[in-house]
Amino acid sequence: MGRPPTTCRSAHGYGTAGRSRKPGDADLWRVDVESHRAPKEDIAESVETSSAEAAFDLKRRAVLAELAFDEETPTVTERPLNRLPFAPLFPRLLDLSDPVVMDVVTIVTSETL
Repeated sequence: MGRPPTTCRSAHGYGTAGRSRKPGDADLWRVDVESHRAPKEDIAESVETSSAEAAFDLKRRAVLAELAFDEETPTVTERPLNRLPFAPLFPRLLDLSDPVVMDVVTIVTSETL
């Protein structure tokens, strides 16, 4: 309780690792990626090609690289089967600087709202 930076890293490690997809594994914390569906195709295309989306994509790829994840993965949140679960991810988060952890927080929050 007396170590907010560690607590922050733990919370976002769970958010990043997401739930297990293996049969029989318990879900530690369920965080789902928001689908961000547009009601019309032209709106979806406009969002996908916007400068804001391009800037977000660059930041997302930087966070993926910091976590040693494949930079082509579409999201930081919700790990594919080959991504690290929470236990090996947590020490990696502990080694990151506070500004980089806040970048992780920003991306995970943005992906899940």
